[in-house]
Amino acid sequence: GDGAQDTSEIKMKLEDIKGLSSEIENAGENLWKDENIDIRNLTQKINSTAEELRMEPTSKEHALTLNATAIELRDLIQNYYVKGEENDKMAFSLFLKADMQLRQNKMSEALETLSYLQKLYPNSSIFSLALFRKSLIFNALNQHTLALESLTLLEETPFADRAIILTGQIYEFVMGDKEKALSSFHQILDAFPNSIYFEPIRYHIRKLEQESKNQ
Repeated sequence: GDGAQDTSEIKMKLEDIKGLSSEIENAGENLWKDENIDIRNLTQKINSTAEELRMEPTSKEHALTLNATAIELRDLIQNYYVKGEENDKMAFSLFLKADMQLRQNKMSEALETLSYLQKLYPNSSIFSLALFRKSLIFNALNQHTLALESLTLLEETPFADRAIILTGQIYEFVMGDKEKALSSFHQILDAFPNSIYFEPIRYHIRKLEQESKNQ
C-alpha cells in the first residue's frame, strides 16, 4: 500500500542524504578550523536524523525536510565558500554564525551579526543572501519599515524577485494596502518573466484583483 511506497521513497532520500552529508563533510573541512562556525553541528544533525529515519521512517515530509536542509547547506558551502575569495570566506563564516543564532532563536544577535557582515564585506558573494535574510528577520520582529528599507537594497541582485514579493506581502498582509501590494507583484510580471515565482504571483494578482472588484 501507500505506506510501503512512502518507505521506499524515504529510503531513496536517505541515500541522497548520506551522499550529501559526506560532501558537506569534505567541503567543510576548512570551515571547522574557524571556531566561530558551527557547521559540524549541522552535519551531525543531518546524520543523526538520517539514522533516526533509517530505524523508523516517520514520514515522507520528515525525509524531505532533512534532504532540503542538506542540499541548502551543500550549496551554501559550494557557492559561497569553496569558490570564494578570502573576503567571501570571512563573510560566509559570519553568515553561518547568524544562521546558528537564528536556530537558537537569538534574533537580535543574528541581526547584529548580519549588519556587521553588511558593513565589513559589501562585495562578498553572500552579501545579497545576508541582506535578504536580514529583511526576513526584521519582518519576523514586526519591524516592517526596516524590512522594506533593506529589501529596496536588493534591486540589482539575484534576490530581486524575492525582495519584490516579500515587499508585496508586507503591504498586503501587514499594512493592508492592496494597491501597493499589487503594484509590487506586477513588477514580477513586467521584469521577471523567468522567475520561478511568475505563475503563482500571476495567479495571486488575479485573485487580489477579483477581490477588489467584489468589494
